[in-house]
Amino acid sequence: MADALRFKIENGVIAFTPVDTAAVGYLDTWQTPGGAAIDTVTLAAYTDADAQWSCQVQTATIDASANNNDETVDATWCSPAKTIPNPGESSWAINGTYLQDVIDEDGLWQFLYLHDAEECYFYIGLSGEASAPSAVGKCRVLGSTFGGAARTALTSTLGPLPVSQRFDAWIGQPGTAGVVIEGLTNTSRPGVVTAATSSSGYGTDEAAA
Repeated sequence: MADALRFKIENGVIAFTPVDTAAVGYLDTWQTPGGAAIDTVTLAAYTDADAQWSCQVQTATIDASANNNDETVDATWCSPAKTIPNPGESSWAINGTYLQDVIDEDGLWQFLYLHDAEECYFYIGLSGEASAPSAVGKCRVLGSTFGGAARTALTSTLGPLPVSQRFDAWIGQPGTAGVVIEGLTNTSRPGVVTAATSSSGYGTDEAAA
């Protein structure tokens, strides 16, 4: 029997940048700045280095919420009542925690505060830049906690940041082509290995080990 698959985040990164609907050629279907594919976009597209965070972040997830619209059929003289499942599409939100960085003039807290309620592109890379596994899309940014208890390292909650539409996901071992799932069309295709992918901190042999 094969061993269970395991993965640990050791080089993760999260990035945001405001959606610019005035950008040349802009389409609502863009999941990244400029509409680049998830396996070719780089962190340079996300505003600048001040809108990318790794060492402050403790956890980051994209969580699904069920959209239940069950139908209830009342009982009659000849049959019992019953419930018919009629689910809608799931909704998604980014959640997480980070070390509160209110002493950093370019910190995550400041970005969330300045862009409260704005729609932003997001990039969540579980193995750094330009590598699977990762996710990109759009979300609404919301501010987070300021301050906390005395004489302790302050933390803040990230989100929930509502995801605007089905996001794209790049699934696979770090440093490999993997598979890209395009959320809006619900289709998949082989990913693309780039120079940035192969230098993301994991070699192909290491990723497959």
